[in-house]
Parts: sequence; structure tokens; C-alpha cells
Amino acid sequence: GSPAMRSLAERLLLSEAQVPQGKSRNVYDVFQARIDRLAAAGYAAEIADLFGRVPEKIANPSLAHARVDALLLTGDTATACDEALSANQRSEEASWLETVAYCKLAAGDPAGAAFTADMMRETGGADPDFLALLGWLG
Repeated sequence: GSPAMRSLAERLLLSEAQVPQGKSRNVYDVFQARIDRLAAAGYAAEIADLFGRVPEKIANPSLAHARVDALLLTGDTATACDEALSANQRSEEASWLETVAYCKLAAGDPAGAAFTADMMRETGGADPDFLALLGWLG
């Protein structure tokens, strides 16, 4: 909406404020809510900057995905792909394979991307639209 409301939202969501004391709140939940709101508003660079002010290895999987997405959207493909490959090795989450496949293509390895797509098909977690895009790009 208004520039004043947008400015207020930016200051609130990008502040370095501590999580309020009182009712027990998981700090990851509060941080996730901030990241979700920033992503909805299209603040990829600000999300990447915010992640730059917190510990690098975040134990929360959805925050790790948000960090990698923000890095990709801001053009830091090398860091994003390093983190995605590392997360894929630590996690059994099939969703990391999509990022790994993209990273293989971005690195000029279409055979690696095709192999990753085959793994996605075998695990049953393959999004047909993503696979079609991957085939088109490769």
C-alpha cells in the first residue's frame, strides 16, 4: 500500500530486535515469519542481508531453503549451490534435489542435472513442470 506503511514494515522486519520475552516462542518461528513476510513482498536482497547477520548453519530446514532461495535470487549462485549441495547430503528431503539439478545446469553439467532428475523421478518427488523446465534448459 502506502509508502509510509511499507517503510514501517521494512523497519520492523529488518530490525535486529530480540525475540520478545514472556510466552515461550521458538526463535526460528519468529525469524521464519519475518522471512516469509519479506519474501511475499519481494525483498530477496534484504533477506540475503538478514541471513548474513545470523549464524550460517541454521538447523531449521525451511529457513535453509529460504536462505538458498534468497542467494539464488540475488545472483549468488555459487554460495547458494554450495549450501544446497551440503543440505542435500545432510537431509533426506527430496526438495533439495530440484536446487541441486538447477546448480548442475548452472555449472555447465547437463549430465549431472539429468542424473539428478532421474533420482527425482525414482524417489517419486518429481514435479512434472520442473522436470519439463529442466529438460528444456538442459
